[in-house]
Amino acid sequence: MEADRFGPGAAPAPSAGLGSNSNYFLYSPASQGGCNNLTNLTVTIDVTQDIVGSDGFGFQVNAYSGSHDYDGAQQYLITLNPDGQLYAAVDNWHNGSTQVINDFVPMATLPGAKLPAGYTLTIALQNDAGGNITGAAYTMVDNHGHTAGKVTLNLLSLNAVGGGKVTTADLAPIVAFQLDFVDWANGGTTKLSSGAGAITFTASNQMTALNTEPACVDWDYVTVETANSIYGPLPNGSSQTFTQSFATGPVGAMIRKKATVLHSTRKLT
Repeated sequence: MEADRFGPGAAPAPSAGLGSNSNYFLYSPASQGGCNNLTNLTVTIDVTQDIVGSDGFGFQVNAYSGSHDYDGAQQYLITLNPDGQLYAAVDNWHNGSTQVINDFVPMATLPGAKLPAGYTLTIALQNDAGGNITGAAYTMVDNHGHTAGKVTLNLLSLNAVGGGKVTTADLAPIVAFQLDFVDWANGGTTKLSSGAGAITFTASNQMTALNTEPACVDWDYVTVETANSIYGPLPNGSSQTFTQSFATGPVGAMIRKKATVLHSTRKLT
């Protein structure tokens, strides 16, 4: 049972459970119920069992800007389509209704929708002096320790969805995030036949795990993509580094938390 995975030192799980598009929220609390801007966030995925998905798969850093900031949702993804094309992606939104950035950039080509054991994926967010997210560096290292794919996306060099280039007015800090291991894009569901490993989160801030969105954000969003992935518990308390296990669960028990944001690939050619 889900509760059996939680000891007395574990943070309470989200009401939907830990898996698919439902995971903990990591944030850095401040006084008076606010949040600190998270800076130098790096997410590292170490694969210990081949990841194989019927419709590819992706790892999404789904982040929140603080109350009243322009970007309500900032989403940074490494995603593998069913043909074996690996993409680095940015999909950012304003208040849940207006898409600001939507870029999928080819990163590497694999033989199919499988990521072998021993591979490592990294998403490292970049900040300016005000804490705004200005870019993201995406890296894939193979099971021999060689860099097999690397892309750095500078947000100010990307095209805005409404036309023209992204400007500094389109940037914002993030105050919380959730990591989701789900389908690759387009609101799909992938059936994982295998896949396990560990996800390490590091930041300059002390972070705390929550089972729901913190009060310092304006809205809640959930990614549309789903998978039969499951996540391990995180401890109570604060740290600059957390490591969380992930694995493959039964397809019949797949979590499908109500979702509001679609990762569209309409910009691909």
